Amino acid sequence: MDSRAMSSRGGGSFRNIFVVVLLASVFVLGYRYSTLRRKFEDQNMVLVERDYEVRDKQEEASGFQRQLADSDTAKQQCEATLEKERKDNRETRDGLEGKVKELEATKNNLQTQLNECKDKNTEIDNLKKEKEGIQNEANQLRQEKDELQRLLDETKRQLQQARNPQPNPAQEKQEQAAQPAQPAQPADKQEENPAAKQPDAQVWKEKELKGTERIALVKFFFIEE
Repeated sequence: MDSRAMSSRGGGSFRNIFVVVLLASVFVLGYRYSTLRRKFEDQNMVLVERDYEVRDKQEEASGFQRQLADSDTAKQQCEATLEKERKDNRETRDGLEGKVKELEATKNNLQTQLNECKDKNTEIDNLKKEKEGIQNEANQLRQEKDELQRLLDETKRQLQQARNPQPNPAQEKQEQAAQPAQPAQPADKQEENPAAKQPDAQVWKEKELKGTERIALVKFFFIEE
């Protein structure tokens, strides 16, 4: 009788520890999910700022392209004027050649700035890919959290069933009919410990519960790894 009571108390403490461990794992997963969500929001803010920067750079690039077109037109006009005035005035020709070179330098500068805008666009694309990876990881953690919550609810339900077993009248009658008649015992011995004899259904539920706890513990440690 004492050994059964001690084993029952030991099983109850183990189940309590297991429930506490499951609750802690749900808390850890919730904390990891909130951390990833904050990181995702920070990355999203960075993307928004970069989008504004890219928009400004694109507007600047459009202005640079217009200036580039204007400079090409001016270059063509200067070259035409240079060709026309070459025979008439050497000094004028030298001034126009210097202006052409200045326009060439302006064109190269605008082309460099346009290339920088393209590099910014590439960086934005990389940040978007990183954002998608973080979102996928957050979704996976959310699924694992839901699975652990479902397993915790199932364990609580089975613990409740193990603590409050529902006897089966038909099964009890069959077991009483199968057992041989026993001599009458004194009233004090019959009423000594009614809870000491545990129904077979309750024993089976406790064994099934222990198996479920082992599966949950294996899954918990696997997720933690």
